[in-house]
Amino acid sequence: MNNWTAIFETGKHTDSAGVEREFDQSDLDKIIASYEPKKHEAPLVIGHPKTNSPAFGWVESLRRNGNKLYAKFKQVGDEIKDAVAAGHYKKKSISLYPDGSLRHVGLLGAAPPAVKGLGDVQFKADEEYTEYKFAEAEAAKANERNQQMDELEKLKQDVAALKNQVSEVEAAKAKAEQRAKAAEQAYAEREKADQAKAREARFSELLKAGKALPGEKEAMLNLAEALGSAGEIEFAEGEKKAAESAFWGLFEARKENGLLTEFAEPDAENSDNGSRIDPAKTF
Repeated sequence: MNNWTAIFETGKHTDSAGVEREFDQSDLDKIIASYEPKKHEAPLVIGHPKTNSPAFGWVESLRRNGNKLYAKFKQVGDEIKDAVAAGHYKKKSISLYPDGSLRHVGLLGAAPPAVKGLGDVQFKADEEYTEYKFAEAEAAKANERNQQMDELEKLKQDVAALKNQVSEVEAAKAKAEQRAKAAEQAYAEREKADQAKAREARFSELLKAGKALPGEKEAMLNLAEALGSAGEIEFAEGEKKAAESAFWGLFEARKENGLLTEFAEPDAENSDNGSRIDPAKTF
């Protein structure tokens, strides 16, 4: 155990009193910063030591690598090294004082080997501390579970964000459809107004040409409007015309009715037509 050994890591941990607490990298850094071997040299112990238990090594220094807290031990006996290498002590437990400083590092597993010549560790019977168990395998599983929970939470957030985006897209689509419908309606109204003006103008031309009568106006305009959506009419093989265009063509092909010229002024040279009354003649 002369090399660096992981003794704790970030995440949620439950202490010996059943209280759950979450540790982050800054908490590990505080443990490292507060560790002063000259004031209190944390021992390596077996199990949960009481007020008078042997030390099987000492924490020389601490460091952090990523999310894990590592300890470097000194004065560790060969019996402990062999027991750890053989897997007898797979779990570790750190004990912290209320201020967050390291109290000791405990090895959990089989009964401690008979190690002679190691000094005792003296603890005050009334001092407060909390213990956190740590196992490489269990920590890896817990870390994996935490990662899975984080990924699940992220997926939930992504789903919620996608739902919001879908709602926004649907709202934008609805607004665009409303604008398109309003534009189509406005266009249709303009087309209808333009067509009505064109029919009015066409009827006026027929009226001026003596091919329609004023009293026919309303009926002709209504019929022309109805024929405007009637499609095409086939007059002869291969000859097709729009129904409304054919309708106007019928009137444009009419002969003049003569009503507009009946009361016109006669030409000067033909004014008498052989029947001019001589004002000198009397009856």
